[in-house]
Amino acid sequence: MPSSSQTPARGARTLVAAVVGVPVVIVLMLLAFLTPAINSGADDLPLAVAAPEAAQEQLSASLESAAPGAFDVIVVSDAQAVTEAVTEREAIGGIIVSAEGTEVITASGAGTPYASMLTNLATGLRAQQAAAAQEAAQAAQADPTSQAAAAQAAQAAAQTVTVTDVAPLTDEDPMGVALSSLGLPLVFGGMATSILLSVVIRTSWWKRALSAVTIAGLGALLAVLVLQTWFGAIAGPFAMT
Repeated sequence: MPSSSQTPARGARTLVAAVVGVPVVIVLMLLAFLTPAINSGADDLPLAVAAPEAAQEQLSASLESAAPGAFDVIVVSDAQAVTEAVTEREAIGGIIVSAEGTEVITASGAGTPYASMLTNLATGLRAQQAAAAQEAAQAAQADPTSQAAAAQAAQAAAQTVTVTDVAPLTDEDPMGVALSSLGLPLVFGGMATSILLSVVIRTSWWKRALSAVTIAGLGALLAVLVLQTWFGAIAGPFAMT
């Protein structure tokens, strides 16, 4: 009798826990996904720069005007040092200023948002370059006898702004859609695993721990297999991936 009388009470407690617990889980998941998306932003991102000393201040001012507080400029010795800093992931990208023009170094493989940001930055630099060239041309037209104005106009017109991706994504997935879509399957896979091992499968703790490790390893193997061999979203040897 006592056990039978306790059954409805236990069922009621379970129902209340489910009714209250599921909305709480929904709110927690909502916060987990929305908080980083809403509050994230560029802040003191390391940017390697190789430029003549006279151009460094002007470039820093242009960067601060285009994206206030977004970049932490790291001055390096030359163009090779910029490329090395980007490929070694010491910087999200780089800018090389030379007599020929400006080269913006990106690495899509390190994150498409960074590459997009730097590409937009290059577009802004092109606009500034075009405005400077137009201003120099107008100055040269205003004083046709000035050789200095003519030389400055010719130099401004010859300046170019190019973008070089030193770590591009694959041709099959140049925008990194497959990698960015990997988050949800991993989250739901982890949730399903935790529910399965904690509620459905009741066994010793070490068996559940071993099962969790096995599921994680097998899931990672299958995910890489699909991304690399099926969609071509990952480059390089399969064993290294």
